[in-house]
Parts: sequence; structure tokens; C-alpha cells
Amino acid sequence: MIATARPSAIRTISLSVIALGASLAFPYLVHLLPAGQGPQVGATYLPIYWAPLLATALFGFVPGLVATALGPILNHWVTGSPP
Repeated sequence: MIATARPSAIRTISLSVIALGASLAFPYLVHLLPAGQGPQVGATYLPIYWAPLLATALFGFVPGLVATALGPILNHWVTGSPP
């Protein structure tokens, strides 16, 4: 017999993966915006905090917690930012 996970567990894991991907992609995409005359756009809007906030609001507590805990670590490993 094949053991299957509950659908709610699969949904939570998949939403956590989406939230983690968003918390990696969102800061990268915001830093691609042109800076203009003032400071860098990333320094102004702090995009590393918006993805976990939106993940918590849209997907729930657990995906938001995963994005909050693992997002900056994964972002640092992939892009070197935040230092």
C-alpha cells in the first residue's frame, strides 16, 4: 500500500515552496528597477520584507513562516544579498 500525505499537507508544502520562490524572486526583480536620482530602489522599499508579509497574508501562517525563515538565507546563497 502506498502511503499518501493529506491534501492539506500537500497544499501547505506547495504554498510554502511558492512563497519561498517569491521571497527569492521579488527582491531580485525590485533591484532591477532603475534608481533615478535618489537612493537605490531596493534600499527605499526593502523588498525582502514584502514577500513574507504577502505570503502570510495570502497563504497563511506556515508558508509565511517558511518564507520569513528561509527566504533571506536562500537569497544570500543565490545572489549574495543581503550581505
